[in-house]
Amino acid sequence: MKKIFLVVLSSLTFYSCISVKFPDSINADIKVDAEKEIERKKLHHTVGFKFKEGSPLDSIKESAQNTLGKIELYAGNFKYGDNNVSSIDQKYARGHQHILHVTFWSEYDRDSLYMPHPLHIQFGTKWGKYVDEIVVFDVWEK
Repeated sequence: MKKIFLVVLSSLTFYSCISVKFPDSINADIKVDAEKEIERKKLHHTVGFKFKEGSPLDSIKESAQNTLGKIELYAGNFKYGDNNVSSIDQKYARGHQHILHVTFWSEYDRDSLYMPHPLHIQFGTKWGKYVDEIVVFDVWEK
């Protein structure tokens, strides 16, 4: 019994010391997959908010950071702030005071994970009564 144990132990020790080198073609495939992930296109979701007269804009902006900004499925940075359009283009902003911009990996992430997310619902429920108009733009980045 001792001899069998020693043989098995010796075999395991020997095989654990063997270094396996994969062919360069496999390493190249791994590198290509990593590069594809970096180059993967993203869905940019931009929302313009026009709020009713007298809305608590600073509180809404702070709340956006504390709710929407905490959702952890974005494919980039969360951005929400004042619409800082130039005075020349102000008429084209049509009174939209705040802009939200986030990126997603897929339409599924936007539609099935973000839209029904409890923090998204919480933000809409709390501040929806102040919204006069919303405009949404989604565009795929290459």
